[in-house]
Amino acid sequence: MENSEYNFAIKIIPDKNAVFSHLLGSLFNDDVKRKLTREHLNVLDKVSKLGDDRLVAMTGELLVENAVDSVLQAFMPTFKETFKRPSFYTKIEFARALTLCPSHLFDSAHSIREIRNDFAHNLEVANFSMVSPKRIEKLRAQYRLYDWYTPPRIDSMNTAQVFIGLTYEISIVLHAYALQTAILRRYLHDEGFQKLLENFCASQHAAASPV
Repeated sequence: MENSEYNFAIKIIPDKNAVFSHLLGSLFNDDVKRKLTREHLNVLDKVSKLGDDRLVAMTGELLVENAVDSVLQAFMPTFKETFKRPSFYTKIEFARALTLCPSHLFDSAHSIREIRNDFAHNLEVANFSMVSPKRIEKLRAQYRLYDWYTPPRIDSMNTAQVFIGLTYEISIVLHAYALQTAILRRYLHDEGFQKLLENFCASQHAAASPV
């Protein structure tokens, strides 16, 4: 958000601390995180135990795409009805363009998407060791953004573990942002907020009018 936009928002919101606390304070609410963690880990854990890297890649991509969808629908409830069968690439870039989440989350989503595509479009790619080294290097670099608290750990992880770890992290974070985006959208459509905006615009117009 540009400084001018931020200052404008501060002027029209009467109790900015209360509003911002409501929007941001529960971004990583423990109850929400536990629920999302349980759902995602259960799926990824079951799939990883099968020892099929292709299935891991396909499932991971579905989880991340679902998380991107949640952000889009939180801000645009009619997204699925309005845009018919957009590609995952398009959805990632659409969500990025909204600037509601850090851009690096969508870089990570692309990394998951690209590896999934290697498996989906080339039958010779049977496991992660056969994926393009550049994609694997990018995957590890992306995961380091989330695994900063224990940086040496990633060096001992195989590619499947890194892929699952990155899938888990970005899915959780995007779902958390989606929850808060939905709150923001409801606030912007609230009659009370719209009345505040109307009054603010009227006062600005009156102040600018010649006496």
